[in-house]
Amino acid sequence: MNRQAEILEVFPDAETILSKSEIIERGQIRYYFNTEKHVGETLSRMVKNGILVRVKKGYYKRGKSTPKHGRPVQQIENQIELFK
Repeated sequence: MNRQAEILEVFPDAETILSKSEIIERGQIRYYFNTEKHVGETLSRMVKNGILVRVKKGYYKRGKSTPKHGRPVQQIENQIELFK
């Protein structure tokens, strides 16, 4: 199973705030070495993509479900010929 999907299954609802250690414990996520580092990197990717929200350092909750990279291109007035 996908690690991000495993992490999302840990959250019972959108308002629940969990720490990184609670996510590891509830999801029973294991790596052969340095679990905290690998889960932290996955959580950071999820925050960057907008799937999770970092409430404060080490604490997360579910965020919006659409990633940031799907937003439209911003057009600048003096470069109207750029995208034609």
